[in-house]
Amino acid sequence: MDAYSGFYGYGIISLKDENSNDNKISMVMPIKTDESLMGQKAHLGFTDLIGSDTKPGEFTTAVSGEWKASFKLDFRNLSTDYQVDKPIKMVDYDATIKTISISPISVTLKIGGPFMKEIINEYNNSYSGFDSDQYPITINYKDGSSETTTRIFNGLISAEDDLVVIKNFENIINDKEIKSITFFDTEIPIINK
Repeated sequence: MDAYSGFYGYGIISLKDENSNDNKISMVMPIKTDESLMGQKAHLGFTDLIGSDTKPGEFTTAVSGEWKASFKLDFRNLSTDYQVDKPIKMVDYDATIKTISISPISVTLKIGGPFMKEIINEYNNSYSGFDSDQYPITINYKDGSSETTTRIFNGLISAEDDLVVIKNFENIINDKEIKSITFFDTEIPIINK
């Protein structure tokens, strides 16, 4: 990013492929930052296209080479923020879900409390690798269906008294269809704005 501080990292998510025969896929790159990057210029550089068929972490080179691209981050923020202030128990510690932000691809929880350091330590000590989600989030829809994260934990930003948990979902999320979010056995109703 051009002259930007407060950048925590990024990931790349492949969205569900609606047509596997058209030779194209949609991917989203969530970027964790302190402030919006709307209007900024992004510079990407790729070296050697690699892939993995079955096991995470076991990659093979598909195409060797180097590619560079620059583009303006010209987008609309489609996230909806909800003030929650709901007490929860996380790994035997008291915490409070302060806010929930729902975008078309992710759910972000901002959690606070005096035991964030202990909660992070508990997570780090019990981390079991790529095959489980230590902090799953379930979206409960109004039609009675639900969707729970199963992929590896993919977003945690911590400060002294705050924790931000970011979960990406494989299907596009419409917050108007959500009845509630469940996190650590606590159900949080979503009241549409």
